[in-house]
Amino acid sequence: MQIIRTTAKLPPIIVFHGQPGVGKTTLAQNFPKPVFVQTEDGCPSGLEIETFGLCETFTSVVQAIKHLGKEGHEYQTAVFDSLDKLEPLIVAALCADRGYASVESPGFGKGWVEADKWWLDFLRGCEWLRPAAT
Repeated sequence: MQIIRTTAKLPPIIVFHGQPGVGKTTLAQNFPKPVFVQTEDGCPSGLEIETFGLCETFTSVVQAIKHLGKEGHEYQTAVFDSLDKLEPLIVAALCADRGYASVESPGFGKGWVEADKWWLDFLRGCEWLRPAAT
């Protein structure tokens, strides 16, 4: 096996994880031309951001991704704030789509396996946005 030097051709996908208030949103605001897809209103007081507003459903998150991928704009960074709050939106969308009372309705762990597929769709959407940011 050999180590080679290469240059990235696409923007990175980065995940920040940390306790509330440590500066994740503030740091993301400093990335190149960011736009926020907010699943929570965690923007610190006084910090101005460009945003789609609060996305209260998984469908609204998907619509924001589609907008960024299809419409002309100057943004270079999509910030999803936060993934912690995106998970309940995914679970709610899955349950509504399948008619489940809860994610556990199909049996132990099976709903979470289905939710993983929705997460993968979200990640594919993020991948789809990468060439548009260059």
